[in-house]
Amino acid sequence: MSQATFWPSYNLLQFRLAGSHTRARVVGLFTSIIPSLTGIAGPAVGGFIIQNLGFGILFVTSAMLYVVSLVLSLRIHFQPEVCKFSIPRTKALAIFFGTFILRGLSEAYWLAYPLFVLSVSGTVFNMGVVLTLSAVIVCAVTFLVNWVSDVKRMRVSFAAIGALLNASWFFALPYVSTTYEIVALSLLSGLASAFSISWFAQYGDSFSKEYYASILVLMETGLMIGRMGNLAPTYVFLGRTDYASYFNLLALILLLSVPLYVAAKREKWAS
Repeated sequence: MSQATFWPSYNLLQFRLAGSHTRARVVGLFTSIIPSLTGIAGPAVGGFIIQNLGFGILFVTSAMLYVVSLVLSLRIHFQPEVCKFSIPRTKALAIFFGTFILRGLSEAYWLAYPLFVLSVSGTVFNMGVVLTLSAVIVCAVTFLVNWVSDVKRMRVSFAAIGALLNASWFFALPYVSTTYEIVALSLLSGLASAFSISWFAQYGDSFSKEYYASILVLMETGLMIGRMGNLAPTYVFLGRTDYASYFNLLALILLLSVPLYVAAKREKWAS
């Protein structure tokens, strides 16, 4: 319920804050760069709290931070949404919806990847340090790539590149055996994430403003359908600690989105 009410509204605010010429940079700032900056301290601090004080204290601390966020968000002057829910009946929406389902199917950050990093790093605190170092790399790469995406107007091509890089990252993960290798691979993961954000920016550019709220609800619906589907391979492969098969499957799923990007490139609305 929290995600269902928060994310469409949060994404709508991003679309309204950014024009077409700066959308990728604004989206990258709010969805990747700022989370990565806070992620520099967050994972290490979280790992320390879990290891020394337990999960209970971590959850209490997180709840307090959400309250602070709520108080600060009350100072934002939101515009009322006057457009009713309306689905644009275009081929573009069908392509986007398909890619969002595939993206939800291929998400590993909720459970699999943290558990994998934990299995390699040995302790929760070490896992936090590894994710902290990775966040620094992701932050720098995202800013540079999304700036180029806005200037060069190559968002569909960048999205396809992001899918290929993400698939390569998943294919490489089973061969990781040290924390140093995980951090090194974070450069590939960061590049993949940075390029992929261009698709979200393209989503906003492909529809008029009266459809923004509706298409963002549909985007979250597609992502959640994919995430629910991801529960099946999570149960099958992680239950027997078979990370290699799990990551290889997600890589193949990501590759299925490339033909959709090619189809989008042929559409008149692609930039």
